[in-house]
Amino acid sequence: MRKNLLFIVPPCVAISELMPDENRMFSTKIRKEIPLGVLSLATYIKAYNDANVYVLDLNLQFYELVSAKLLNEDNSLEKNIYSFIETYKDMDIDFCGISAIFNPTYGYLEIISRIVRELFPKAVIVAGGGVPSNLM
Repeated sequence: MRKNLLFIVPPCVAISELMPDENRMFSTKIRKEIPLGVLSLATYIKAYNDANVYVLDLNLQFYELVSAKLLNEDNSLEKNIYSFIETYKDMDIDFCGISAIFNPTYGYLEIISRIVRELFPKAVIVAGGGVPSNLM
């Protein structure tokens, strides 16, 4: 049976940097960079396994929200993360990998893991990168 894998790349800025504040320019803090590590894994898995692989780069999602000034108290960070992950609900995800390379991504690990567990209760959830590797 074909497996469904979802890789999630959290925003590369701290949660506090995404909270609305009239004194900040958020879109300049979020980088639109290619997540090479996650894409390399996805490409390898697709080439050598019978699996569907999906990549959700939250940097791109939040860049658009912040640029359009759509992130506010009513349209919260967690609510948006939930809706972005929920788009994969029909895929019946078996495995979810969360990339946590940079320190600011630490704050997203619990939020993303909780949402993934709620939406995909049978999925295996793994976090990789420098942050989870140093939590031991």
